Amino acid sequence: MVMESSKTRRRSLIGTFAERAIRLIESRIGEKRVSSAEPPSSDTERYRHLRITRITNETPNAKSFYVEELDRSELSFRAGQYLTVEVYLDGRVHRRAYSLMSPALPGAARAFTVERVPGGKVSNHLLDFYEEGMLIRARGPSGDFTVERAEERLGNAAVEEIRFFAYGNGVTPIVSLVETLLETSTHLLSLYHHVPHGEPRLFGNRIEALLKAHPDRFRDQRIESADADSIHHLIDTLWSLESSAKPLVYICGPRSFRERVSLALEEVGVRRSRVFEERFDSPPTLNLVELPEEPQRITIRFGETVRHVEVPRGKTILDAGLDGGAPLPHRCMIGDCGSCAVRVQSGEAWSRSDGPLSQRERERGMILACMSHPLSKMEIEIP
Repeated sequence: MVMESSKTRRRSLIGTFAERAIRLIESRIGEKRVSSAEPPSSDTERYRHLRITRITNETPNAKSFYVEELDRSELSFRAGQYLTVEVYLDGRVHRRAYSLMSPALPGAARAFTVERVPGGKVSNHLLDFYEEGMLIRARGPSGDFTVERAEERLGNAAVEEIRFFAYGNGVTPIVSLVETLLETSTHLLSLYHHVPHGEPRLFGNRIEALLKAHPDRFRDQRIESADADSIHHLIDTLWSLESSAKPLVYICGPRSFRERVSLALEEVGVRRSRVFEERFDSPPTLNLVELPEEPQRITIRFGETVRHVEVPRGKTILDAGLDGGAPLPHRCMIGDCGSCAVRVQSGEAWSRSDGPLSQRERERGMILACMSHPLSKMEIEIP
């Protein structure tokens, strides 16, 4: 702790350029550390370190970070998945999910894309300070926005066409899926992409290259307006021209966009089993609620096992539980997968996101431990 505070004082004096130099030097002092973004934690088994091999500008506000394993092997992943990146800033750990934009093909360089957002603490930090040769602390790849998950769900059901609906940077996992499928399947692929007015199209040149290389199998259509009426008109038109084969549908973007597309699909009779969604939402920040100043005592029950932990202000139930040795299940740690869901037996908590929890699960008292902060003494159960 003394080293960290002195480092902070030193950096406040020598400024941004020196900070970048320090980060670069520290990231190369060994393969067990990741610059000053390394959190003061012994929890290294759940995360891995990846080396940045290259950084490219995708738009004025977005960069792709190419990474490799420390032994220089390819990162293994499925098209459509994401990495959970962890950095240590302002005295606490921050995690954000970033979709892999690369095709999941042998020999293809692995990269995730980061876009600058107003007030985006982690994204802006990565864009401003991380450089080639540095290490990134990450978990995953994770996520079920994949063709493999669709095959598991649909079994032997025939799929001839796959339609992708994307809003803005929601095209990131979709371009990974499209390029992978063009090389590994015979499906007809169609992309419907809305780019907010005045913004450059992310991966525009790459999409154009795919169109030229696969004119018979890949179609691309820009969605000029993403309001509800326009979305309904588009989907009504597409499905009125549909053949007997039922397409598979992937949707990626903010909640309002996903809801509009999902509702329009439902109205034309598309079954939910054929629709896959990826959330591109930022959970509310902690300053939207007044958390107790003093630590809250949590009792965690799992069968006959009981753990009592203290949850400091600003720390999630999941982080505190894992630190206290509780066998809390978890995977993505960003409210996406739902694997950390627990049932509240008593007490109150504030959750930044309900993520994939259904209305019925919420009514039964389920919360996501990775997104929840106690407001009082609590007792929770691992189902």
